[in-house]
Amino acid sequence: MASKDDKKVGWKNRIREQYRLVILEEDTLREVRSINLNLLNLYILLSTIIVLIGTVVVLLIVFTPIKSYIPGYGRVEGNPKFIKLTKNLEELEQSVEDQSVYIDGLMSMLSGVKKDNETYNNISLGNTPDNQGGNPTVANQPVFNADDIFDFNLIAPLSGSVSSGFQHDIKHYGVDVLGAKDSPVMSISDGVVITADWTLQHGNVITMQHGADLISVYKHNSSLLKTLGDKVKKGEAIAIIGNSGTLSSGPHLHFELWYKGVPLNPIEYINFN
Repeated sequence: MASKDDKKVGWKNRIREQYRLVILEEDTLREVRSINLNLLNLYILLSTIIVLIGTVVVLLIVFTPIKSYIPGYGRVEGNPKFIKLTKNLEELEQSVEDQSVYIDGLMSMLSGVKKDNETYNNISLGNTPDNQGGNPTVANQPVFNADDIFDFNLIAPLSGSVSSGFQHDIKHYGVDVLGAKDSPVMSISDGVVITADWTLQHGNVITMQHGADLISVYKHNSSLLKTLGDKVKKGEAIAIIGNSGTLSSGPHLHFELWYKGVPLNPIEYINFN
């Protein structure tokens, strides 16, 4: 019986034994080519081929987009499509946040409109002995102190003709003023910008908070020159006249004036000519 050492020697000899691979013509059996080899060389050759194939596959996966098709391998965060979608999502979130700020400010501004709709017909703006200069009253009780508004010495946001007046019954809470193309829209008094945003119906809208609970609104601008929180002086340009928004049929400024949540007829307090 062969010993373990004999088996080891026999295995080493076998992998080193020379073999000859001969290629013959089928018809004449003429030798075309022959190769001398042994099992060791065959193992080395096969191992080398396997290593090379593995290296090529790894390089293709690491340095080409092929890795994106391998489940669980490609990083989604690095995918250009994912990056673009993430950016679009962030822009939409910011747009929703800005719109929310605008709506909150608008709701605060219009907090008294519902009550006003019920009592507006009782408001008198005529020059009566108790109401000189257009001081509004409701049921003979003063609601506004118009003197507070007149003390501002409000200026026109835009010089031009009024194409559409204040009409409370159809909820047209302001006036439409026509002006030259690219005319600047000015702040009617000192104040702070409380909204500066774009809406589908009214386009570029900017809203100013003045003293004594007075708010002015400027709609359909082609562009805004101020941003939320800016402090503005009377007569300072805050926007450029335009035709933005679905409710606009031509270049003009839609201007609104609100006092303590109630819309006022701007022409009662401002000379647009």
